[in-house]
Amino acid sequence: MARVATEPGGRGWSFRYPRDGDEPSRIEALPNRPALAGGLVYATLHRNRPALVTVQDEARKVERRSDWRVVALDRERGEKVWDCADTEAFSRWAKDAEWLSPPLAAYGSVFVVALLQDTDLEAYLLRIDGHTGELVYAAFLASRARHDYLGLTAAPPAPTWTHDGHVLVAPGLGVVACVAPADGELTWVAHYPTPPPASVSVLWDQQRRFAPQAPVAERAPWVVAPADSAEALAFSPQGELRWRVPRGQARYAAVDAGSVYLVGEGVQAVTRADGRVRYARPLAAELAPSAPPVLLARELLWSTQTGLVRSNRFGIAAHKRHYKAIARKGPHQRTAHRRKIHPGPGRELEILRHPAVEQEALRNIVFVDELQRVADFVEAIFVETFRRLVRLAPVARRDRRPFQA
Repeated sequence: MARVATEPGGRGWSFRYPRDGDEPSRIEALPNRPALAGGLVYATLHRNRPALVTVQDEARKVERRSDWRVVALDRERGEKVWDCADTEAFSRWAKDAEWLSPPLAAYGSVFVVALLQDTDLEAYLLRIDGHTGELVYAAFLASRARHDYLGLTAAPPAPTWTHDGHVLVAPGLGVVACVAPADGELTWVAHYPTPPPASVSVLWDQQRRFAPQAPVAERAPWVVAPADSAEALAFSPQGELRWRVPRGQARYAAVDAGSVYLVGEGVQAVTRADGRVRYARPLAAELAPSAPPVLLARELLWSTQTGLVRSNRFGIAAHKRHYKAIARKGPHQRTAHRRKIHPGPGRELEILRHPAVEQEALRNIVFVDELQRVADFVEAIFVETFRRLVRLAPVARRDRRPFQA
């Protein structure tokens, strides 16, 4: 893990455990992010060391090392404060866990989701003391068949703190769980309305590989887009399913106060309150996202293999309504139409070179129907031009100058 200074004179640092080698591992593809709380940084790490192989009485024994760990680092200096793998209570999870999720830091504790293979593949919520690194509890959430591919190929996302003081977890085993943080008691567990597929080949055939993303629960309804579900789901704080929307090929989801945006081979926006589709539009292959989208002001941004895409997240319909409302205002447009006042090609070129039009074109360059949006914008400028010509017409006649001037 590293801290990068973004201002002159800022202090950066890096922290890592020594490795026995540079062998590739599935852990290198784990999307992870640290959690910040007070003066500490919490992170889930994996040391990626080869297993220990011993031979005794012609029997070959393979033993995992204690590679999984959650660490706390000093935020300013990058020095290790504690490593929970050093504690006896965490040794089982450090050695035997298939996956540990990124951390959630809240109210002096750190929460992570662990997938463990025992008789079945089991999901647990682990609570770790944020000051000492001691394991407080391991709360059982759900289980599936031992060789369930979902738990082996997809790491669970970080848990989420809800607006009413619970921990919401999507462990990726066909359920969503709400947990009381104090003692780990399950408040409710909701199964997906559509069971996840039984084989990974089904996902490959349908070209559906969804990215694990943390639930969003800062307000109701709580939105979950699990990696093992073909639908985006919304739940009430009581665990009731509010709505479900098919994801299609949308690998990522982004959520704000009023909408849910599903991004993949296209962009689909649905209302957060009831799941009603606001708009849906395809994307060119080169605009497919390679990382989760980010909401910034009026824009939805995501990175691709070659650059950054900026998309106006309020949709085409909103702009059309805005521009048509401008066109309907006042009597000037009707007067201009009666007098057949239309700018010629020279005036049209001038408008198309107008900085506002160029800026709008650049802002919406990523849309497949970009031309329609820019045309609507140009139409609005035409309307304003008509109004000015109508106001100038009496002056032009009085001065006996050509009206087109």
